Amino acid sequence: MDSHFLKVAYVSKSHGIKGEIFIRPFNSQANWPQTLLSIKIGERFFSIERCSIHKQGFIVKLKNCRTKEEADQFQSQPVFLAKEYFTSKKGDDIYLAELLGFEVEVSGYGAIGKVLEFQSDKYQDFLALSSGLDKDKPVVSDKCRACLVPFVLDYIQKLDFEKKRLLLNLPENFLSLFYTDPV
Repeated sequence: MDSHFLKVAYVSKSHGIKGEIFIRPFNSQANWPQTLLSIKIGERFFSIERCSIHKQGFIVKLKNCRTKEEADQFQSQPVFLAKEYFTSKKGDDIYLAELLGFEVEVSGYGAIGKVLEFQSDKYQDFLALSSGLDKDKPVVSDKCRACLVPFVLDYIQKLDFEKKRLLLNLPENFLSLFYTDPV
């Protein structure tokens, strides 16, 4: 995997008859740059003719993709954007991608994993965490029934970019929803 790119979405389906595709981002609040000129789909790079917001995603017209049949070949493919698009400036809202690899701790409990990826429904973004058991799989721990922690700004107690650490203050008994043993 190219470390200069982040998997940010997938191609849901073709759109229309002129070679457009509908891309559904993993982040429900995705706001792609208006100056986006190229995109990586699967292992290939493509130039973009135009990109517009549509429902919970984007309609993208790739250069040299002229028919519905050509667009159909991209269905279910992962979509990658350059990491440079996901770097905030001090004082700006952060991009979820900037939290990749951060150690997540819960106030009063301790470390519960590292951020591996993100998921979203149309209302909420979630941090998918790894455990100490398998750093490449999103699982909080061997005692955990679920691997997702909601990313809610009100839950953030401290965000330390230098130490790559995210301290959350979760509601009482929140972790008991995810663990088989009492927390």
